[in-house]
Parts: sequence; structure tokens; C-alpha cells
Amino acid sequence: MKKLFAILLVMMIMLSACEKAAEENFEKEPLGEKENIASEETLDIIKDCIFKENGKYGVQHEGKIIAEAVYDEYRELGRIGGTDIYALGKESGTKPAVLYDEDSRIYGVGETANTLYDIYSAEGRLIISYPVDDAEKYDKKTLYVSAKGSLYEYIFSDEGEITAETCDPAGKTGTVINGLDEVRYYYGASPLSAGYGLADAEDYAVIPAIYTSFTPIFKDRIIAEARNGFGMMNTCRIYDNEGNIICEKYHEVIYKRMNAETNEWLGIGYVANPESQIESVCRDEEGKIMASGFRFIDKDGKELSGVFTDDIKDEISSEEMLLTLTAPDGSKMEADLNDYIFIP
Repeated sequence: MKKLFAILLVMMIMLSACEKAAEENFEKEPLGEKENIASEETLDIIKDCIFKENGKYGVQHEGKIIAEAVYDEYRELGRIGGTDIYALGKESGTKPAVLYDEDSRIYGVGETANTLYDIYSAEGRLIISYPVDDAEKYDKKTLYVSAKGSLYEYIFSDEGEITAETCDPAGKTGTVINGLDEVRYYYGASPLSAGYGLADAEDYAVIPAIYTSFTPIFKDRIIAEARNGFGMMNTCRIYDNEGNIICEKYHEVIYKRMNAETNEWLGIGYVANPESQIESVCRDEEGKIMASGFRFIDKDGKELSGVFTDDIKDEISSEEMLLTLTAPDGSKMEADLNDYIFIP
């Protein structure tokens, strides 16, 4: 009997211990939830979906982490399609960039540091499925992004949904100039960032993709122009078909055919005055800064006349060959256009 009582006592003690453990576990569950809430509240929220941790940036929504804090930077792109848009970027090697010389004239393509961005809405939604190297808001419904030289345009609805997408791809445009293929590369998320170049049949860059436009003025001469975002001329060069620079002394070069039957031409080279908004400097073959004004030139840009201040490019006519021009000192001079006509 004593033995049976001892067994029952042990069983009662064990049952009591189990009930106590269950009660403790039951009490711990709500405590665990409070701990989770507390950890969510300790997120360093920068703005909307952006949080910061250990010097990096991540994406969250209502405390739930959507993207870990692995981004090096974030940018506010503005309000598009009824929601604020953010670009979170990670450093990623290099990408092509336009090079400028000491006179602020473009001259080639180099490399610059590259950052690849993921685009999120304020609610933490990944908007574009691929990383981009630049992103810019255009208006309240339009977002531009660039990736590997191509430009993409996204149109958003008021509800933040993408309703239309277009792409201007990098590479050949379909235009052929003096037997060379025109190519295009977008250096940023803007139509104004496009650089155009010319490539041969083997896709070798005969003329780098840094210009705004080309004019095949003669069968062996190409005018390459680069303008800034305000439409002002930055650089103007005359190339041959092999990509050799024949002349780069002027801000602008204009050629006008005077007689189609005899193939006679008249050329004018223009250098802007220092007070204008032209952002670059033009120099002659000896490195001296060119005097501002106009002058008559041949097919290679060589000067055929002195400098005059009259903008006559829209007044030139084969019916009126004698013109009165103004010298830089204000004096007048008579010019016979026959003295400056050439056959290329």
C-alpha cells in the first residue's frame, strides 16, 4: 500500500510540474509578440519605405523588411503616378562617360563610377524588374531610366500602375552617313543625354558617340556638332570618312551650295563672343583663342577672309554676290562672294 501511495505522489508531482510549464509557455507567447513589435519600432526609418542600418539602406513596409539594408545610397525621384518614387543604389564597377578637355569641349569616351539602382514606390513595391544606372522624373506621370546605353520611358496611371513603356535602344539607329552607321548611346536618364557616333561595317567606332548630330556636307567630309541642354553649341568639328579631325576651330560651321551645276560652295566659320552662353573655348592651330565673329572658309575649315560680325548665313544668295560687311572695329568693307567660292 505504501508503495502504491508513493507512485501516486510522484505522478501528482509530475502532473503539477507539466501544468506549471504549460502556464509559463502560455505567458511567454504574448511577450514574444511584444518583442517583435519593439524590434520593428526600432528600425531607423529615413522616409516612407527607406530604413538605414549599419550605414546601408534597405526597404520596409509597415515594419516588414522587403529588401535588406545592402544599398549604398538612396535618391528621392519625386511623386509619380500618385506615389513617391525612390531609387536605391549599389556601387557596381564603371560605365561609359563623355570626356571634356581643358576648354570644356567634348573629345572622347572614358569611364566613370557606376551605381545600379532598384526603383521602389513609397509603399516598398519594386516598380521596375531590372537594375538601372540612372533614373529621373520627367513629369507627374513619366519616369525615365537608362540601362547599358538604352533609354526607357515609363508612363504611370494615377493609381501608380505602369500603363505604357517605350525604349530607345543603344546601338545602330538605321541612319547611314558617308557609308558609316550612326550609333547612339544614352549616358543618363534623359533624352538630352544621347551621344551619337559613327561606326564602320565591323562596328569599330570611327567617330566616338559624343555628338548631337552629323551633317554629311561633302562626300569625304562630315560635320559633327555637340550642343548643350540649352541648344547652345559646345563643339563643332569637321571629320573625314576615316575619323580624322580636319578642323575644330569654330563653334559652328555652315556650308551653302551656290551653284548645283558647277558644284560651287561657300563656307562660313563662326566663333561665339565671350559674353555669350557658349560654354567652350575655340583655339587656332597655334593654341591661341580664336577671335569672335564670322569668316569665310574652305572645305577643310581654312580661313579665306578676315573676321566680320554680320550673320549673313540666311542672306547668302547666288543672285547677290556683293555684300557690305562689318569689321570687328565697326568699319565697313565690301566683299565679293566670288572670291570665297570653292569646288570641293
